Amino acid sequence: MPNKSNVADHHHHHHHPLVVKHQDKHNMLLTHLLLLVQYDLLATAAYECGRINEKRWERGDVTESIRKDHEIRQNKTLTDLPLFCESNDWMRKLLERSIDTERTVLSDRDSNETILREHFRAFVAAN
Repeated sequence: MPNKSNVADHHHHHHHPLVVKHQDKHNMLLTHLLLLVQYDLLATAAYECGRINEKRWERGDVTESIRKDHEIRQNKTLTDLPLFCESNDWMRKLLERSIDTERTVLSDRDSNETILREHFRAFVAAN
């Protein structure tokens, strides 16, 4: 009968590649979805500025059209788009709103407030 450490090692090696493959697929999907959200934000902003005739275009078509133009015609990525950072005061208000929302949604269960505040402190310190 094999000892416990051999069984644990065998078990670990047997499942490891599947876990990595799943994680890679998950990360790729998440990245893809985040990209689509960014292009969707551009599409909705264009609509709100009155640049799109709503009778002719569907939201998904506009999003895809922006993505194709940016990535294929201009050969650019989202990192080429100009970004701006909100003020620390604005972000602190967003943090408080997030914590309030978590309190409401999670009611008396743990609202991760400590973790959120710590992440915010680390973010502000890093930027």
